[in-house]
Amino acid sequence: MGGGGRPPPSGAPGSLLTPSPPSSIIQELLSSEQAFVGKLQFLQSHHMQHLDRCPHVPAAVTSQKAVIFRNVQDISHFHNSFQRELQQCDTDDDVAMCFIKNQAAFEKYLEFLVGRVQAESAVVSTAVQEFYKVPPSPCLIVF
Repeated sequence: MGGGGRPPPSGAPGSLLTPSPPSSIIQELLSSEQAFVGKLQFLQSHHMQHLDRCPHVPAAVTSQKAVIFRNVQDISHFHNSFQRELQQCDTDDDVAMCFIKNQAAFEKYLEFLVGRVQAESAVVSTAVQEFYKVPPSPCLIVF
C-alpha cells in the first residue's frame, strides 16, 4: 500500500479498485443527451413521418415541411453519434475533447436557426395546426 496505509488511487499502477464511475456532471450530460436524442427521434417518427404517410395532407402543410423541419434529420444523426462518443468518456477532459472534436458539427444549428422565424410562422398557421390537431389516424402508427 502507498504511504499512510491507503491503497493507490483508482486507476493507478497497483490499484486493486475498479475505475471510478463517471462524475455526476458527466452522468447528467449523458442523461440530458439521451433525453434530447429521444425527443429528436419522437419528432421524426411521429410528426415528420405523419406528414409522409398520410394520404390527405393539405398542400398548405406539405409546402411548409422543409421550412418547419429544416435540417432536423442532420441534427438527429449528429446527436446519435455524439451520444455514443460521450458514452465513451470517463473524465471531464474526455468530454472536453469530445466537444472540441465535434465543434464543426454543432454548426448544424446555425442552419436550423436561420429559418426559425419562418418555421414558427408556419407552425402556428391554421393549416398546420388543424393537420396536427386531428386525432391520430392509421397513417400515424409507427412500426
